[in-house]
This record gives sequence, structure tokens and C-alpha cells, in this order.
Amino acid sequence: NLPPPIDAEAWGSFKNGIFQGYQTMDLLAAFFFSVFVIRHLREKQEGQKTALLPVFFKASLIGAGLLSVIYYVLVLLGAMYATELAQILPEDMLAYVAQRSIGPLAAPIVCCAVVFACLTTSIVLASLFADFLKKEIAKEKISNWAALTITLIITLFISTLEFSGIARILGPILEVIYPALIVLTVLSILHKLWGWTSLRTPIFIAFILKLASPWLARL
Repeated sequence: NLPPPIDAEAWGSFKNGIFQGYQTMDLLAAFFFSVFVIRHLREKQEGQKTALLPVFFKASLIGAGLLSVIYYVLVLLGAMYATELAQILPEDMLAYVAQRSIGPLAAPIVCCAVVFACLTTSIVLASLFADFLKKEIAKEKISNWAALTITLIITLFISTLEFSGIARILGPILEVIYPALIVLTVLSILHKLWGWTSLRTPIFIAFILKLASPWLARL
């Protein structure tokens, strides 16, 4: 099925872009990737006096800069082909834009880009979930190999839902939890820089307001 038509008004388009943007799950990925990267850097820097904070800051700037450039280009391409994309399914949009913009080279370039993007993400997430499964759920009663095997089996079954099925399940969940995650991110930065101590209450308020937003909108 095609996605429902969106409001052409500026605010409606912006709001739709924000909510659809939740499904990129970049913020969630940042939580997991940061744990993986920080652990790796701490192990590598063990015994050295080099401060890790400047390294983290530079890495964050590089990552944020690259993502900003990528999303700027994607938004630009989306605006260029907006009228044509209205009839294209969400999972086919990237391939369609690539085909229209770079021609015959689109297929191999898009395939390689998607494979490498998904591979790096899946390696990190599989490693972290397997570690969580082994330590927190199984309480060290299973091996690393067993934990990773279980993780990959779960992933295999989820992948059979395809893009549309996964998006249909995750969409409502992400729309509810993302405002709280954004507040958590901002407050964590404030805590690190200026010693902000109140974390739970603002996060809880953001979560409750999001749940209550359909009723508040009717007032």
C-alpha cells in the first residue's frame, strides 16, 4: 500500500518529517554505538594518560558532520523528485532516486552502500545484544558463541517481516519513546557539562506528554 498523502503545508511537512525521521533510529544507534566505541577506546587507551573526552568530542563532530551532509543531500534529492516520489513506496524511494540521479550505476552503488551501512550496524548491535543476553539474561550460563547464535536467529526471523512490516511495528513505539530519549540525551549532556542532576522527572514528563498528546490536541 502507498503511504497516505501528507499535508502540503510547511508545518505539516516539517512535523511529518520529524516523525518519519524517528524510523531512521539514529539516536538509538548512537546510544549503542557510543557504548561500543567508548569501551573500545578505553581498552586501547588503558595505561595511557591521554584524556578520552577530546577523542570522544572529535569523533562526535566527525560523525555528526558526516550525517548532516548525508541528510542534507537526501533532503535535497527528495525535494527535487518530490512529485515523482508521491507514487513510490517508502522502501523503494532510495533506489528510485538513485536511478533517476545517477542512471545505470545506481544499482551497484546503492547495493554496496546499503550492504556496508547495514553490515556495520548489525555487527555492533549483534555484539552488544549478545553480550547483554549472556550477562544479564543468561547470567553467564551460556557461551559467547551461543549468545551470538541466538541473537542472529532472532534477527533472521525479524528480517522476514521486511521493511514495511518492521516499520509498521516500530513506528508507533518509536513515536512514543523518542521524545523521552531526546530529553534524556540533552539532559545527559547538561549533566556532563554543568552538573545537571534532575534526569528522571523531565524524562517521565516528556513520556507522559507524548502519550497524552492525542487527547491534548483535542482541547
